[in-house]
Order: sequence, then structure tokens, then C-alpha cells
Amino acid sequence: FDAMTRWILISDLHLGHKNPRIYHHERMRIMIDKVVREAPDFVINAGDHINGAVTDGETERRNVQRLWAEYHRVTRPLTERCPVISVIGNHDQTGQAADSKVYCQQTGRAGKQTYYSATIGGVKEIAIDVAKRRHHADFAAGTAQHKWLRQVLARRRQARCTIAVGHFPLFLVPWLYDNWYSDSSLHYNEVNDCEGILLPMLLDAGVDLYLCGHLHIYERTRYQSLTQVMAGAHAEVPIKKLM
Repeated sequence: FDAMTRWILISDLHLGHKNPRIYHHERMRIMIDKVVREAPDFVINAGDHINGAVTDGETERRNVQRLWAEYHRVTRPLTERCPVISVIGNHDQTGQAADSKVYCQQTGRAGKQTYYSATIGGVKEIAIDVAKRRHHADFAAGTAQHKWLRQVLARRRQARCTIAVGHFPLFLVPWLYDNWYSDSSLHYNEVNDCEGILLPMLLDAGVDLYLCGHLHIYERTRYQSLTQVMAGAHAEVPIKKLM
């Protein structure tokens, strides 16, 4: 990879979590300050920027606005320093209908899709929305996003490195396959060797990395030519390990 382009992955800040012992805003500020001091060319946020609820009404609308205000306050030193590639997480969807409208407004994509691509310093980032079903993730064939991604991946490769980012992992332990964490269209099933829908597309296109979060741990997985890196900012983990 290009040694002149430096980037950092963060995920699952969950600003506004009800338990301050677990998600302490001061710890998040310390982590952000450490990221800023690394002077990256860009940062990837793999989702769950806030800890949004799933109720409707004026009270919840005000609460979601408060959470986003807190997120912007904590991350301002970072967003003023470099571009941040944001990916939607399940807790970024708010309201009973799992609405992504507020998320788009708060991440500079008002009136646009939750998925997009960008190239910075020779590194191509593809932000994918795998939170379509809120907590039960999937990547459905035949959708507008599926067609868009096929077009993006079919283009002649010019970037030195290609990164795909989605909130939910492609690779996870088998006992979670039938849980609410994922869906067979998204994750790789090592029991029956089913690759799902998204993984073969990334492999065929020679994507180098798939970055994700959600499970609040660090994990690195290699499958054929693709490396998955999972990150999470769970505050019970020492700050020095969040990097």
C-alpha cells in the first residue's frame, strides 16, 4: 500500500449510550485525540456513530438530535483535521421504520444514498450499507445498492488499494449465524462453505480489505485474497488497544 497515505479505522463510538461506565464520552474524546495526533490522511468510521433508539415521537426526535450534537462535539477535532468516510450502523438508524434520513443529514449526505465510493491518496474506499434490516444485517441481490456496487467494482482499477467498508462483518463465529447479528446473504458460512452475495463480488473484483465493526472487538481474518479487519471502541477495553 502507498506509504504516503495514512488512514485509521474507528467504529462503534455509540455516543449517547445510557451506561456511562461502558461508553464514557471522555474516553471517546481521548481516543479521537490520539487518532488526530497520528495525522491520518483520512479516517473510516464503520458505523454506530450514536446509540439511537427505535421509538417514534417528538421526544425521541429531540433525543436523536442531541446524540448527533454530542457526536459532532466529540469528533470535531478529527473532522476538522481530515475527511471521515462514514458507514451506517444499525444504531444509526432511528425510529420504528429504521429510518436513515437523519443519519444522511448528519454525515453530509442529505438527499443521497447511504452507500458511495471515494478515492483519497490512491486508496479507493467503498462505503456499503449492510444495515438494511437494522440489527439483522443483510446484502440483498437485485437491490439498487447491489446493482450500483456491481458497476463500481466493474470499473477499471486505478487505485493502489481498494477498501470496502460495512458495519457488519462478513466472517464471524458459526454460533452467530442464526442469531440476529447477520444474514446468510452477507456472512460467509464455514459450515456449508456458502459465501453469500457480497463476498464473491469483493473477491472477483480483487478488493484488498473489508473493514467492519459491530461486535466491539478487534479481529483480523484472511479468506483467499481478502482480509477482514474488525474494530470497535468499546470503552471497557483499554484505550491503548483501541488503536
